[in-house]
Amino acid sequence: MRKTCININGNRIQDVTPDSFSFSDEDFGACAAYNTVKASDYYNVVTLVHNGAAIGYCSYKFGGSNEDSENIFITMNIDSVFITQAYRGNGYSNFLASYVAFDFVNYVKDMTSGNKPYDYRGLNHFISDDGTNFYERVLQIAYGKRPLHF
Repeated sequence: MRKTCININGNRIQDVTPDSFSFSDEDFGACAAYNTVKASDYYNVVTLVHNGAAIGYCSYKFGGSNEDSENIFITMNIDSVFITQAYRGNGYSNFLASYVAFDFVNYVKDMTSGNKPYDYRGLNHFISDDGTNFYERVLQIAYGKRPLHF
């Protein structure tokens, strides 16, 4: 699975590897969750970095089946979204949502050979309205109802 870093302008960066303790000052178990998904081969992780430190991340995965070309289904699971308290309210989650949406669109193209219909199934369980809003933003961007923020 992919592990990617982007800066607060939404640009991919390659010369930064945030340490695993970037979120340790938060009270939401973010450090443990981030360390788990960062080490996992099961989740994609996009990390938002500012001044060399991780300030947020989103872990997600896609799945599905295209073995039967008449019955393609695709799934998305947003595992976790987190932005440190000091950086909330600045629209940075839009960059994370755009990255996940862009990745999802490419996954759909690969699964459908670019043009076949498919059945979408969301596999999410949200624990907050913010999580629900983030997921809806990802879908809106993926389906062209909101602009990409890159």
